[in-house]
Amino acid sequence: MEKYKVLEHTADLMIQAFGATLGELFENAAIGMCEQVVEKKVFAKVTSFDTYPINLANDIENELRDFLGWVKDLLYGYDQENMYPTKFEWDGLGEVAVYFTLLDGEKTIYSDEIKAVTFHEMQITREIFEEKWRWQTKIVFDV
Repeated sequence: MEKYKVLEHTADLMIQAFGATLGELFENAAIGMCEQVVEKKVFAKVTSFDTYPINLANDIENELRDFLGWVKDLLYGYDQENMYPTKFEWDGLGEVAVYFTLLDGEKTIYSDEIKAVTFHEMQITREIFEEKWRWQTKIVFDV
């Protein structure tokens, strides 16, 4: 199953993410976002991790937007140095451990900067695709 695909959008960046589980959908959305704005990544070989709580009983679109906003802030180093997500581990109870690797700020090239993750056209649905259930959503990023 493909993780995500880039969709045409007039001014901003839009992807459609897929996942067999909601956790995989969140992961693939984060991967798609990061891969579209980091043109060349050079790692400084320092890895760390942080956890992020996901409450699947809440509005799931809001949870996805908040999660992607958190990953975006780490990617651009708003709270610390620029970190790139390299691994996701879901505990099945609503918390994800995200492993990050430090980016070499002098050698990494960003193609765009995401200003915001928007709700525009975002609707998470579950559908049958090739005889299997999958989750999908479209996400527009303000660049």
